[in-house]
Amino acid sequence: GRQIFYWKDNTMMAVAVRSGETFAAETPRKLFDSPLTAVWGYDVARDGSAFYVAGYKASRTSPIVFVSDITAGLRSSAKAH
Repeated sequence: GRQIFYWKDNTMMAVAVRSGETFAAETPRKLFDSPLTAVWGYDVARDGSAFYVAGYKASRTSPIVFVSDITAGLRSSAKAH
């Protein structure tokens, strides 16, 4: 492609790039602010017309999940194989 996309906080950024014998990148520019936090990643439509975001609303709080001794289950299942 001709652009690199990345998240900066809740803002989608884009940088125009040129490659060949040398690599050159222009100044990053803001595309849009998002109400979502892209926790699990994102993808760009092939034609660049849309962004698909896997995340959650930034204004929502999520519960804390505590897992104690997560490796205990791994040890027992490893012996079974």
